[in-house]
Amino acid sequence: MSAPTLSSQIYDRNAYPLEDLTTSARASLLHRCQQDLADRGATVLPNFVKHDTLTTIISEVTPYLADAFYKPKVHNVYLVEPDAQFTKNHPRNREVSTNSATLGYHGIAQDSALDRLYKDSSFRQFIADALGFETLYPYRDPLSPVNVLVYKPGTTTGWHFDSSKFTVTLLLRAAESGGRYDYAPFIRSQSNPGYEAVERILDGSEDGIEELQQSAGDLVLFRGAMTLHRVTEVLGSATRLVGVFSYSPDPDAELNAQTRRTFYGRER
Repeated sequence: MSAPTLSSQIYDRNAYPLEDLTTSARASLLHRCQQDLADRGATVLPNFVKHDTLTTIISEVTPYLADAFYKPKVHNVYLVEPDAQFTKNHPRNREVSTNSATLGYHGIAQDSALDRLYKDSSFRQFIADALGFETLYPYRDPLSPVNVLVYKPGTTTGWHFDSSKFTVTLLLRAAESGGRYDYAPFIRSQSNPGYEAVERILDGSEDGIEELQQSAGDLVLFRGAMTLHRVTEVLGSATRLVGVFSYSPDPDAELNAQTRRTFYGRER
């Protein structure tokens, strides 16, 4: 077995033996994650990060939270420009709103717990294996590699499909109430945009919607490109915090300058 890495001190190595690629325990965990992703587009690794470490992580990011980009956004669920072929109220163009904030990688201290976990090769390889990639690479731009999503009371993320094929998140602090993660698995495909299902959900139907159950410290791997999802309004006094790790099978992947300005309010 390889020597423990610094990041292995962050998560429960007994429950999550990521470092030795040959163990049956890792293979069993990997199979479970792959099955979850195939069946419902998401897998949850409960208590992945030790609870005492969450306090450290939150203390490391808190001084930078004032730098998070707060700008209400109006968008359609496909996160693309409106299509003039359809009416404004068509599910392709219908607008929803998002008013949560994003703290970019500029607000994540180098060698902090989140940064060490993101850079750890065993962690990254396990994610690649679970998602069916030979390897994954960190993003190269200065803002997107590690983010913290900031949900103050009253904020939400509207229904949408992700632009990326997958996301990796770590719930740092749960909302006091509200802040529910709703998703409708696989309602579109490469050949079918899923307009009928999207319209039903935007009209208020709960048919096909599931709630992703997660607690602080849980790691989530999520295939959001074909799965509609949202975060409901955060209620109570606590600010919901979510760490986001961005990887790509492309070693040169980075967000373009326009996208960085949209989501971070800056290019660097």
